[in-house]
Amino acid sequence: MKKLFFIPFTLLSLNFFSQTIVLKNADTGFTLAPNATVPKTTSPDANFKVTLDIKNISATTQTYTAKRYDVLLNTDAPSTTTASAYFCFGGNCYGASTIVSPNNLVLNSGQSASEIVGLYYMLIADLDEASVVGESRVKYTFANVNTPNDTVQITIKYNGTTLYNISTNYGFGSVTASSGTLDPTAVANTSGVSFGPFSSVGNSANPAGSGAFSFSGWPLGATNGSDTPASMTGQISLNNYYSITVSPAPGYFTSLTGITFDVDRSATGPRNYAVRSSADAYAANLPTSALSNTNLSVDNSNTFMWNYDAVFGAPQGTNGINLSANAYKNFTSPITFRFYSWNAEDANGTFGIDNVVFQGLTSLYITGIGEIVQGVNTKFRLYPNPSNNGIVTLEATSEFSKVELISAMGSLIFSQNASAVDGKATLDLSNVPSGIYYVKIINDNKFSIEKLVITNN
Repeated sequence: MKKLFFIPFTLLSLNFFSQTIVLKNADTGFTLAPNATVPKTTSPDANFKVTLDIKNISATTQTYTAKRYDVLLNTDAPSTTTASAYFCFGGNCYGASTIVSPNNLVLNSGQSASEIVGLYYMLIADLDEASVVGESRVKYTFANVNTPNDTVQITIKYNGTTLYNISTNYGFGSVTASSGTLDPTAVANTSGVSFGPFSSVGNSANPAGSGAFSFSGWPLGATNGSDTPASMTGQISLNNYYSITVSPAPGYFTSLTGITFDVDRSATGPRNYAVRSSADAYAANLPTSALSNTNLSVDNSNTFMWNYDAVFGAPQGTNGINLSANAYKNFTSPITFRFYSWNAEDANGTFGIDNVVFQGLTSLYITGIGEIVQGVNTKFRLYPNPSNNGIVTLEATSEFSKVELISAMGSLIFSQNASAVDGKATLDLSNVPSGIYYVKIINDNKFSIEKLVITNN
């Protein structure tokens, strides 16, 4: 971990620049930091909108303008059609040939564009896609008409490499009869999201064998030879399950669309199973996808049923979980999934899962810094910036409890608690590679972030 030295001192009056602009992605509700990248996917010959709300956080009325830069517009080479960008702002909409808003936006102290009665006061960025989908990048700069240095720039990236498909398969290849309750098999994580190992909770101390995640010790309730659901007296136990956590990386959205998996049971193993998640505190079974396996069925409570007691020791596929609910779209905090099973015939009966596949998408939604709630009263500056030796002074006007250094792609380089003092801090970043970083200071649940350029020799 890098060294972080704090030197308390009494601050004199500071006269560095104060920015008045805060931007929010009105489509997602997330506040954006300067130089953020907003991802968007498109389809052929269709229009796509991104709405950005601008807020004046200064103590006086300010006037703002917007400018569009077409950094890259997708061209469909066979038909020579090109994506077209245009925008609305300040109460009107403008064609593709207009790059600077003819109308300015006047905001009172603390006012947002979304609070003005009428249409098109927020920035609405439009893109008409070409006949074939491709990558476009359109940049928008918001500027204070009376203070040229008071600007914020945002890039909208359409169909770029900031979007990653998720198809993570748990094959449990390293599981053995003595590997314990934690799956030792390495999982190939997708950019922007990590998948923790599966763990078994409340069951036997070791798996029943190799190559699958299968344990005994499940709740009892089934009778040998009986396939009648009414004869099964057991119930789900929230203390017996397999668990897996999906964790988006800082600065990324994760959207999951579904889970597929195989199941197996021993001769006296459980007859029922279901999947739940932390999104609703494990209150309800997740909806299932259509089944084509006649050895399995699903009731109206989304509980899976292993139909025939005489069938065992043969993995059954086509189990599916539908994750179309909003809780699994564009989430930024970890979600844990639990696989429950019950109605075993005896304590030695095993239930196993294999070939568990999570499907979905991750997207980089704010380059380098994740979700931001800007602490208006927590301001600081960094100098020298750029730094050619990695020794940087941080000077703050109010208290903070933690300092973080984050890479431009969202990786946390280090995080360290700090004494909450008005004063200076010296950051020794001499071993950090040259590049663009973000320094974040944290006070309670508020953040303030500044970009730092390091050019270590």
